[in-house]
Parts: sequence; C-alpha cells; structure tokens
Amino acid sequence: MGLDTVELIMKFEKFFKVSIPDKKAEKISTIEDATNYFLGVLNIRAVDTALKDSIANKVFVEMAKLGSRHSTINYSEPLRKALADCGEDFIPKLSEQISLEIHSPYNSNIYAKWKSKLLGASESVSNQFKDISFGDFIDGICGVNFRKLLSLESITSKYDVYICIIGMTHEQSGVEIYEISWQKSFTFDLGMD
Repeated sequence: MGLDTVELIMKFEKFFKVSIPDKKAEKISTIEDATNYFLGVLNIRAVDTALKDSIANKVFVEMAKLGSRHSTINYSEPLRKALADCGEDFIPKLSEQISLEIHSPYNSNIYAKWKSKLLGASESVSNQFKDISFGDFIDGICGVNFRKLLSLESITSKYDVYICIIGMTHEQSGVEIYEISWQKSFTFDLGMD
C-alpha cells in the first residue's frame, strides 16, 4: 500500500471516526472494499437510496422547467439522452438552482482525452460522456457534495457510505468524480500508489 492510499485510508478513518487495523487496511483496495468495510463497522444494513432519489427529483424538476419531455426518472438512461432537451447551459443553471456543485460530465472521460491528445483527434461532446448514465450523474453530484449532504450522524444506508467514499476519494486523488465507481481499484484504476 503506497502513500496515496495510506493517506486516503487515514481520511476515511477521520471522517468515520474509527481506526482501521493495518491488516484490515491492507485488504481495502477498491471503492467496494472500503464501502463494505465501513458498512460493517457502522453496522449499516439498509440499501435505501433516499439521498439519490432526492437529488434526482431536484434535477428532474429543473429538467422539466427547461422543456425536457421525460416523464420518469431512469437511472440507467445515457446522460446525453436524458439531457438532450435541456440545452448547453443546463449544468451551470442546474448547479445554481439546486445550490450544489456540479462537475461537468462533458469532459470527464480521461481516457477519451488521452486518446485524443495521443492521436491528435478530438472527441465530440457526446462521445466524451457516452458511458455516463443519468444515475452516474446523480452519484457524481452527491459525491462532490457529500460534506454538504451527509454527516456521520446522518448516514443510514449503503448508498450514503458509498457516496462518502467516492467523495473522499475524489478529494484525495484529484480523479474526476465520474471516473470513480464501485468496482474501481485505488491503485490500478485511479492511479493512487
């Protein structure tokens, strides 16, 4: 376990107010491992997604104000399709309306950026977030704003713990929030030593 990962583990310990034994910390190598560890320590069993649903509803209301024809929230829908009716300036407007920081998903795919730099080709906006779903977008909003949305005392579900973990990982690593997900390895996928 390298220094970056040790510092991240320390950040988790501070936030969750627990000390992780070294042997247990060595086994935490993915977002999933960290989430499951803290679920056990905090004795949380609920799978409820109330936070995600609440933020998604706020986003959905703003989409409707801008003329979106969507009638239901579909977390698996590609983001480019979900936001197709909302206009280019939707993200800044949404951020202002719901009073939460929102990282633009338009430039989140670091692999597409590397590819375009190496090959001298530019990726279109739709290609840069083609793999991000509406649910990933909501997770990203929650993750970036986890300190505003959650406190240790308000965490009641697996989703809440997951959001704290991805938020802290984003803060510590500098990796864009939309690149951090359940199965990602701190070392191999997120580049932490």
